[in-house]
This record gives sequence, C-alpha cells and structure tokens, in this order.
Amino acid sequence: MTKQSSFRIGKTIYRIAGRDDDTTLRTILRDTVMPSWVILSAEHEPSYFRSAELFGQRETLIAERDYVDSVPIGMCSWTAMQLYIDEKPTQAGYLGELRVLPEFRTRPGIVRNGFKAVRSLAPDCPRWFTSIAVDNIKARRLLEAGLNDMPHYHPLGEMVTLALPASLRQPLLDLQPCTQADIPKLVDFYNHQSQGFQYAPVLSESWIHQLDGSNGLKLQDFYLLRHNNTIKACFALWDQRCIKQTVVRGYRFPLDYMRCGYNVLAYLSGRLTLPPVGQIIDHLFIAFLAISPELNVLQFRRLINSALTLTAQRRINCAMLGLAANNPLLKGLWRYRAQTYRTCIEAVTWNNQEVFGIPHGGRIIQPEIALL
Repeated sequence: MTKQSSFRIGKTIYRIAGRDDDTTLRTILRDTVMPSWVILSAEHEPSYFRSAELFGQRETLIAERDYVDSVPIGMCSWTAMQLYIDEKPTQAGYLGELRVLPEFRTRPGIVRNGFKAVRSLAPDCPRWFTSIAVDNIKARRLLEAGLNDMPHYHPLGEMVTLALPASLRQPLLDLQPCTQADIPKLVDFYNHQSQGFQYAPVLSESWIHQLDGSNGLKLQDFYLLRHNNTIKACFALWDQRCIKQTVVRGYRFPLDYMRCGYNVLAYLSGRLTLPPVGQIIDHLFIAFLAISPELNVLQFRRLINSALTLTAQRRINCAMLGLAANNPLLKGLWRYRAQTYRTCIEAVTWNNQEVFGIPHGGRIIQPEIALL
C-alpha cells in the first residue's frame, strides 16, 4: 500500500516536503523565531535537507494555501528514532520544528488541522514526544489544554541547556579519540549507562561507522576516558554549524540596550558575551555524554574542563550541554557561570492513549539535545 503524501482541508494543503521545497523551508525557519530573553532563529543553511537525517528517519510537513501561487503557512517535522524508555530500546517519534508564519498565527484551525495531517501522514510510531521552551507560555497553554481534535501534551520534566564558555586551560584528564577498534566498546559502554534514562538515544555501531563529517561529526570527535583499559566516560564534540545554525535575532528589553555594557562585565568575569543581532552563535555540542557511576563530582568537572579545552582548541567559544533539571550532575556545573535555556519534555498522545515514558523508579528524562 502506497503511503499517503498529502492531506487537504479546505484551501489548505499539508504535504510531505521534497527537495524542491528547500528554499521555502529555510525561509520559514528564518522568519519564525523562538521567544526568550534572547530571540533566536534555528536555521538550516546552506540546505535544509543536508540535516535531514542526523539520527533516525526524518520527514517534514509543509502547509500552504492552495491559490494560483501556493502561499506557505508553516511546517513541522517528525523523526523516528530508537530511544531507551523504561530501560528498553523503543521506536519513538519526535515532533519538532513546529512553525507558523506570523500572519497566520491568529487562525487556530491551521494548527488543529496540521495535527490531523501529522496523524494521517506520519509513521505509526507507538510513542511520541517533543520539547517546548519553558517560557513559551502561549504555545504551552495551547498544546497542554487537551482541546478537541488536538493531541494531548503531557509535561514530563525539564531540561536545562547550558552554554559553557570554552577555555584554553590544560586538559586535566587523559582523553583518547575513538578509533575503529574502539567502536564496539564505546557503543556497549554508552548504551549500558544510558538505558537507565528516559528518552536517551540507543547508539549503534552501524550509525557510528557511517559518520564521515558531512553532518559535523566523525569518529575522531568521540573521546574516551579509560582506566586500566576500561572505559569510564565518553562524549562527542559535535559542531553542527555546517548544517544547522542558531542565529541571534534580537534581545528583550532592557538587554537590547544594555548588551554592550553587559559584554564588558562578562568578558572581565569569564562569562560568555552576547553576540550582535544577526550573528550565528559560535558553539558546538557536548553530545552522547556518559559516565561511570564510579566517577565522583571532581572527576566529572575535570571531564568537562577537558571538553571545554578541546572546544577552545577548535577556536569555538561555547559548548552546549543538555541535562535534566533533576540530574545530579547539574549541581557540579553551576560554577561555570553558564548561560541557561530551559525546555520542557512532553509526551504527546492521541485519542486518549496511555501516557508513556513517565519517570519512575529514579529514572531521569535525558534526551540528547544535539538530536532535537
């Protein structure tokens, strides 16, 4: 049976985007922003589809008015990926990049019908989830209201994304870049440590083998901490700026007037400075972080120090790390004077489905922010 590729309601068509839609998708992302104390746009230059398959299988839905010349309205995407839920590898769908152009945001039927299209066109994943900025009050109020003909959003926990300033301090731990021979042990170690978290990705040897740097990540970007030839920690430094960029589009009052003065104080105190409007944020991700329970807080800080040194050696100013708000490791990072961004991880259900992935038994919500 051929999969349906479009869904029409009145004069609006919702359809799976193709390569010919590249310019339209990039324009929608550029023209819609994420509200916070700093206003950001998440962009995909030079091509939207270069970042289409970071991890798992992604498709993108585009909505447009069916006039003589189609008028774009908005978009969203979904990614089917293997994640740990209740300690078991589970196929889950992540809903992301929900964008509606400003001139259409007063029409609630567009979003409601868009979700109908998602339900009709998306793969039949048994589990769905998403993330929303904690201070995006309007979106959360709409999506968490449980309205008819809308999916139900269920808050499960908060994530804290830390923007950590890189520094050329001497590495304090003997980290080794991953080699081909290390891949099986890396995958085993990471998955063993991650299976106790909700929504942590399931790494596979095949995915790591195919990394060639085209998405900003290659095998040598994975680093291992060993003791007596046993892996005790791992992480990857993933620079996605070649395929995805976060661009500053503005600052809230009064920061828009105080930015220059703030930057002077930030520079003197070792904090990150605030880029000018229109500039791409200079950062990479500390991704796929896993540590053995044997490591103490001091060793964890030394691991992060080493990651920040390696980041600075690449002439990158900032490393992004996402941890659950209730992750004990977070307490060891407040000393870094990081800028923070909070998101809420939410389960998405249709038709009174059972809510899944609720943290219990000490499990912590811990998706990989570099994949969201």
